[in-house]
Amino acid sequence: MVLASFSPLFLLWAIRGTTHFNNYVFVAICGFLIVFPNAFLLWRIGKAQSNSDVKTISVAFAEDHREHVIVYLFAILFPVYSLSLDTFSNFLSAVVALTIILALFWCLNLHYINIFFSFFGYNLFTLVPPQRNDGISGEERLVLITPRAFIRKDEQIDAVRISDTVFFESKKE
Repeated sequence: MVLASFSPLFLLWAIRGTTHFNNYVFVAICGFLIVFPNAFLLWRIGKAQSNSDVKTISVAFAEDHREHVIVYLFAILFPVYSLSLDTFSNFLSAVVALTIILALFWCLNLHYINIFFSFFGYNLFTLVPPQRNDGISGEERLVLITPRAFIRKDEQIDAVRISDTVFFESKKE
């Protein structure tokens, strides 16, 4: 999911190109980095749906995270895109910077941010289920990718699990 979230960057890099690889090779590498992670993500969603890996989530609090996509674009994607790829050291530093950002996205559990969800009318919410009194750790935060524009407190949502903390609710037919 983390690599899929950087597909727009790979698209921009493919268009811009670099002098360090044959242009067709570089475009093919960027194309692979766009298609494979997104295809895997779609496969994972489809697999979860076909296996009925559905969880009912009780909502004590829901926070809309549409602004995370904007922050992602302006704070991460555009600065990394603007890194020069004209010399080998600049190209290598851009790859290292991207690797560090990918690792941070993974460690900070921000792997759900994907601009393509926004393009297809999905929104991002962090959901906090009601506090449990079973002595287990405090609040469990979950991410819901959904076509809903609003989620009410005490609502029950059936969504498929695509990772331990990320759930997907498909559009109603």
